[in-house]
Amino acid sequence: MIVSADRTSEGRGFRSPSGDGRIRAIREEIEQPWGCPGEGPFAAETQNSISFLKWRSPATGIVVERMLPTGAPGMIGELGRPGDASDLIFVSYGAGPVEGKVAGSPFELDARRSVRTSYVPEGCDGLIRFRRPARSLNLAFPMGYLAGLVEELPRQAFRPLMFRTDEQLLQLVRMMAAEISAPGPAPALMTEGLARAIAAVLTRLDLEATAAEAERIHLPLARIRRVQDHVEENLAREIGLRELAAVAQLSPFHFSRVFKRATGITPHQMVAQRRLDRACRLLSEGSLPLAEIARTCGYANQSHFTAVFGRALGMPPGRYRALNS
Repeated sequence: MIVSADRTSEGRGFRSPSGDGRIRAIREEIEQPWGCPGEGPFAAETQNSISFLKWRSPATGIVVERMLPTGAPGMIGELGRPGDASDLIFVSYGAGPVEGKVAGSPFELDARRSVRTSYVPEGCDGLIRFRRPARSLNLAFPMGYLAGLVEELPRQAFRPLMFRTDEQLLQLVRMMAAEISAPGPAPALMTEGLARAIAAVLTRLDLEATAAEAERIHLPLARIRRVQDHVEENLAREIGLRELAAVAQLSPFHFSRVFKRATGITPHQMVAQRRLDRACRLLSEGSLPLAEIARTCGYANQSHFTAVFGRALGMPPGRYRALNS
């Protein structure tokens, strides 16, 4: 989206009357729909009386952005977007009245207090005018990302959705935002899985048909072991869904379902358990520093490792080492 001439951000932005809006009580606002700012990439800024909180997933490049206008009620805001921008989903909280155009088609909506979800596809221009106080939660995807998740499946095209009441899409967006904004980096396997589900909803994919197709796919033991060996060899770094699907010689869309049916756990659960198993072994075997164990097992840092380990085993790594070394 484009801001008026003075400032742009992340390829998106907003234009509004001038003001000296500052970021105040934004953290309290953001806790209401989906949790607190985490330790990952995080930015807070103000542009022309509109406050932004942003997180970016290093593994996928997906950006979560929370917009909180701070100007006086009734002021007009304008949100524009060029035709070469990437996929954007935004959830509006009580916006309106709203008017504008998307892909050359004008629209106009009365004011509502409901939560509504909109989607502007990659390569689709748009312009939206709204009255404040309008709040939104936005997801911006890298170019070609969503299409790549479902490119091998029979589906409808990605088409604009403007201010729809769609509970399924809303919940997926909130889950994605919660994962990316939570303390520690969001696992690529988790965010890719949620993005795949979002792409399926946006293209009105027949999920029952694809599930039935996945049921007919057999994953041989040799391929399962190949996936497990690949995880062990690369545990110190981020491991993505497409990467594991390629090792298993399956499409990313079918891989998770087929893998769970064959093993009883999801790929994300398998990787998380392997990280914990290695951490437990290293803690029991010697005096390797916790920061080094965190790095070797693929955790972002020592605090991330300690938090995950404590949730899973009910004790901090240091105590586990004392009891098992």
